[in-house]
Amino acid sequence: MRSKIVLCTHCSNHLQESYGMTKLVKSWQYFHPEIDYVVFGDKEINQTFNDNPGTDFNTIHPFLCNSLLDQYKAVIHMDADSMLTSRIDALIDKINTDFYDIIGVRNNNDLNKAGKDNPIHESSPVDQYLNCGLVAVMNRDVYIDWENQNLEIGKYMPFQ
Repeated sequence: MRSKIVLCTHCSNHLQESYGMTKLVKSWQYFHPEIDYVVFGDKEINQTFNDNPGTDFNTIHPFLCNSLLDQYKAVIHMDADSMLTSRIDALIDKINTDFYDIIGVRNNNDLNKAGKDNPIHESSPVDQYLNCGLVAVMNRDVYIDWENQNLEIGKYMPFQ
């Protein structure tokens, strides 16, 4: 029975310092020492690129995280340039209800903006576009669908 939760992030080795990734790891260790964490670096990123033709740094996220569901009940992914400023018990409590397949944060605000800028939402309604800078996944089907969507339309993302 998978009962544990894991935090993960991915970042090229040469960018870890400039992204401040150590702040994420240290803040996670400080606020949640009871929860495992995994950092995917160059070795895992390059292997994933080789194993999944068509992926790039903008589309790799679900491919890296999917395998962690073999060992863990839930995978929380945070962008490498993030950090915790307190415990995230509310998120963990929601994960432990076994009610959700995915939990994430919105990218856009109630004013239909992304901060001060125009909203980022692709073809989704502005209030439904998920920012994957913090996302928890409990169901492998979410990753499989996400992987397929990334391979199909990822090359059209505005960040390419």
